[in-house]
Amino acid sequence: VKGYNVFHPDSIEYNSIVPQTVITDFKIFNKSIAINQKIDNNLILKKSISETDQITLSYKDDVLSFEFAALHFNSPEDNNYAYMMDGFEEEWNYVGNKREATYTNLDPGEYVFRVKSSNNDGIWNEDDVNISITITPPFWETAWFRTLAFLIIIGTIYMIYKYRVRSIEAHRKELERKVEERTHQLSEQAEKLAQSNLELELSKKDLEDAKKETDNILENVKEGFFLLDKKLEISSQYSAVLETIFNRKKLSQLNIIDYLQDKIPADEVENTKNYLELMFDFNVDDTQIADLNPLVDLKFTFRDKGLVTTKYLNFTFRRIKSKKSKKIDLIVTVRDVTQQIMLAQQLKEEEARREKLLQLMLSILDVEPKMLSDFTESANRELTFIDDIMNHAEIDDYNHLLVKVQRSIHLVKGNAKLLNIDFFAEQAHKFEDHVSDLLKSSDEINDNSIQPLRKRLAEIQTGMTEMESIIEKIGKVLSHKDKTKRTDAGMLLHSLENLINSFSSDLGKKIKFDYKNFKRDMIPERYHLLIKEVLIQLIRNSISHGIETPEERLKLKKPEFGVIEISTFKQNGTVGLKFRDDGRGLQIEKLKQRAINSGKWTAEEVEKWDRQHLAELIFASGITTSDTVDMVSGRGVGMDGVKHRLSEYKGKINVHFDPDKYCEFEILLPNAA
Repeated sequence: VKGYNVFHPDSIEYNSIVPQTVITDFKIFNKSIAINQKIDNNLILKKSISETDQITLSYKDDVLSFEFAALHFNSPEDNNYAYMMDGFEEEWNYVGNKREATYTNLDPGEYVFRVKSSNNDGIWNEDDVNISITITPPFWETAWFRTLAFLIIIGTIYMIYKYRVRSIEAHRKELERKVEERTHQLSEQAEKLAQSNLELELSKKDLEDAKKETDNILENVKEGFFLLDKKLEISSQYSAVLETIFNRKKLSQLNIIDYLQDKIPADEVENTKNYLELMFDFNVDDTQIADLNPLVDLKFTFRDKGLVTTKYLNFTFRRIKSKKSKKIDLIVTVRDVTQQIMLAQQLKEEEARREKLLQLMLSILDVEPKMLSDFTESANRELTFIDDIMNHAEIDDYNHLLVKVQRSIHLVKGNAKLLNIDFFAEQAHKFEDHVSDLLKSSDEINDNSIQPLRKRLAEIQTGMTEMESIIEKIGKVLSHKDKTKRTDAGMLLHSLENLINSFSSDLGKKIKFDYKNFKRDMIPERYHLLIKEVLIQLIRNSISHGIETPEERLKLKKPEFGVIEISTFKQNGTVGLKFRDDGRGLQIEKLKQRAINSGKWTAEEVEKWDRQHLAELIFASGITTSDTVDMVSGRGVGMDGVKHRLSEYKGKINVHFDPDKYCEFEILLPNAA
């Protein structure tokens, strides 16, 4: 006590032994689970928790606890712990010397619980201990139940549709039956009357009575009825309703061919004239030529003081032969079948609309709601932009207008193709075809030229409205999909991978997608939709122009599978995205030739450009190295659209390449919050 205490700091040893981590207990609702213990007939542990690799739990077991320890006994109170639940959280929870972790209300799915520890000097054992956990869903969240619910919805819609179709069809057939029956009765009566007029010598009183009867019939029949003589003139006696059907008064002695001249196509007028000549020929069997009658359900156009109306009329012709004079007249019955024809057309249109809605429903059912929401937001934005510049703004330069329209509709098509909404992608592709044809035409473009585009735009907008209506109607089914734990980044990468597989399969190519260095959380949220749209176009461009077929790659001593790689980075106040493929690079000579052929630059100008200047041609509108146009590429508008969209956010894009080795695009955006 009265001596000296000696302390040698250089003799203190640093504890470098890492502890071994073990899980010591597992609890449900704060109660330890014993080996072979069952909860709701579910066996949780078949052996000690420290020896267990996997646990299966019910969705009802929503309060889970793990206890753990570090097998290191040099100042054990100074041991520290960290744990995390893969599939629920992305970061470690560092909890000091706390030896318990509790989780509540985990959604059904696959998880991995991990725990690691450090010794008293803070040396961590990075070889964590882990247990796989499967939480089974309730029956209403299972795939079979969602499928059953969807099938019930589809079945109900289909049954309602079929019932409606059957009702309309039954009504149409009943209407046709009644008309046919009435026409037959009229024809029989008319034939008797005509025979009487032609063959019988009646007394004055009989003639007067017959005329009264004839007039009464002609006044009240609902079908057009008249006699036609060999001069093809309408007789003086005809049904009153014929004037209404023909939209004309005083039909007596009117030549039927003259009447038809401006109401039906000229070739049908000639066919009618030839058919009537055969009907007046004694030597021709009228039953053999019945199918030659051209005036069956034919469209008639009536013009009166600038007013144009249409009807569908059906003519039937029957011979009346006089036994004494061997004279032939024709009884002609005319029915206005506009209602039946329009009903059939409406039925066909309704069937086409139902088929379109069914296709839309099947397309969107498997799409993640967040991706679907992004698509409708982007598509509505572009369609509104097109509508504004085509319908609500003064147009000074139609060519410049169409270039803008083509950029926007190309973007809509790419986003639809990403989600496999093929019906919508095909509509956008047809619209883009029409725009491209106008731009290539040598004729002057004016307001009349773009009228068909306005009509197509309205159809696409109607399709978008219908799709949003479908999304709302089946929202309860789609809402179950929201309960999965797939992140926005995961949904995007999954969709991009599907897009690559679809395009590469269509073009006979094999491609792998490498996104291990892509961190979407590095990209500010306001750029998320922009980056998705840019990646879609870069993928289309790479598959169409860059990556070779397996046969070409093997000849170049490359792997059979091409690779598309994306990564993110930050530098000098910007956030960056790199997109790289190991394909053929840029086809400089082809770009030079296309630039000269475009007429925008002379051959002398192009020959003076260096390689980088030539590479920038891929961002020029209308310049493409593709020889054909398809759903993937070929118009030279996609990369122009990418550069234009980036410029709206003050972003830049650079291209680097090495022939037959790679092509890389570097995108830089302001690192805004």
